[in-house]
Amino acid sequence: MKILAVIDSLGFGGAETQLADVLRLMTERLGHECLLCSVLPRQNLEVLISGHIERVYLNKTSRLSLPRVTRELARVVRRYQPDVVYSRLPLANGLSRIATKFPGCQVRHVAGVDTAPELYTWSHARQHPGNVVFRWLEKRADRVICNSDGTARGVIAVGYPSARISVVPNGIDLNRFRPPSQRTSHHPTRLVCTASLRPEKGVERLVRMLAPLLAQGQVKLAVVGDGAERDRLEQVISNLSLGPTVELLGARQDVVSILQNSDLYVSAAYVEGFGIAVAEAGATGIPVVCMAAPGGLDEVIVDGVTGYLIPRDREDLFRERVHQLGSDSALRERLGAAARAHVATRYDIEDIVRRVEHCLVAT
Repeated sequence: MKILAVIDSLGFGGAETQLADVLRLMTERLGHECLLCSVLPRQNLEVLISGHIERVYLNKTSRLSLPRVTRELARVVRRYQPDVVYSRLPLANGLSRIATKFPGCQVRHVAGVDTAPELYTWSHARQHPGNVVFRWLEKRADRVICNSDGTARGVIAVGYPSARISVVPNGIDLNRFRPPSQRTSHHPTRLVCTASLRPEKGVERLVRMLAPLLAQGQVKLAVVGDGAERDRLEQVISNLSLGPTVELLGARQDVVSILQNSDLYVSAAYVEGFGIAVAEAGATGIPVVCMAAPGGLDEVIVDGVTGYLIPRDREDLFRERVHQLGSDSALRERLGAAARAHVATRYDIEDIVRRVEHCLVAT
């Protein structure tokens, strides 16, 4: 099968790393031929792509360039003649739906939806009017793959046809994300959060919630990821005098090592379509403490078994759980082992890629 994959960019992010992993296994294990297309130009730091996969950049620079980018995508479809176009994220989904309707480009289109249901509200639509158009196009794909049951419920509630929706969660490479041969406990407790520095990821809320523990030297926080809110976060950290205890590490390629050398994963995201960073942390054998959020987070976390899912109005309980896990290594070990087992049972990338393959073939 020839697969043309399309995504907004190849920069670091959950959807981007997931697509890269799926395509790698599609080519190297299942024998499919894949071409990967990025709507945006080449990024300074990009996810690792298999050497068997050719990349094409459409070089979108602004909204005014969208007609040119769409025509170029249609030319890629005509030239490559794929059996299926598999896109992920709203912009790529919308453009792919248009391109696959151009003359000479009629081909099956499968759209991957990674967005939490709360981003389908009218308030979000007013802030991001372009997404309304992309969503209107996305729902008309021949098949829609949602990355969690929560996301599927959200899209069905706003009119996506349930008959064309499949749920395939994100997959984790268990050979890469694995516990260290020997885990060391740290004091202060090492907390880690992997997130793009965007408002919906709630990193500022996380820092403010943890400020009492950070100021007392009970914990240290490392944030892996970059984005538009970095300057604001640096100012917040400075204003709270937390510079010695909070590190903004930026986008990193050694995420596995950072997780393996941490004691606890924390997140205060406002929405999570799936929570791939949480699943990656669990795969390395560390428990998680996360604020509850719309989407699939309650599918990735088994509250009280693999970590703790905290009600959104209980910041005090969030700090209490972090302190509890930080001071009880046996509890951390027990919850971390359960987290690894949960991820291995439900989210093994080897199983997930075959489920994606079935959706691409059976559309």
